[in-house]
Amino acid sequence: MTHFQAYLLTRLDAINDLLLGGIIFGTVILLGLFVSCSFWWDSDENKKVKILGVVASSILIFSATIKTFIPTTKEAFFIYIAPEIVNNKDISKTVKKLSALSGLSFTYLEEVLKQDIREADEAKEVTKDKVK
Repeated sequence: MTHFQAYLLTRLDAINDLLLGGIIFGTVILLGLFVSCSFWWDSDENKKVKILGVVASSILIFSATIKTFIPTTKEAFFIYIAPEIVNNKDISKTVKKLSALSGLSFTYLEEVLKQDIREADEAKEVTKDKVK
């Protein structure tokens, strides 16, 4: 995994949100322009509304785009650390051995449980002998 791949991984949700917001915003702007143009077709007010709409839309689109591509501090940390962890040879070796380690841990757990059951059975026998 490269740093760029980690960056893209952190940005996918933000890019999706930006596109969805763009679709919604574009629809609202088109409806607003349609309504405003139908009221003041050739007036100076219509030109002012269009200019204001273009300026506001430009600022919003620029700000949303910049915000989308700048990661938060947590995401920046992930972008820096994740490739180091994923590409670490020692960790890769450990991950490959996880199935063997889990098998050994289950075997150990089984032995511990058998021993606990034996001890519990012995304790029951001792109490039965004391009661008689």
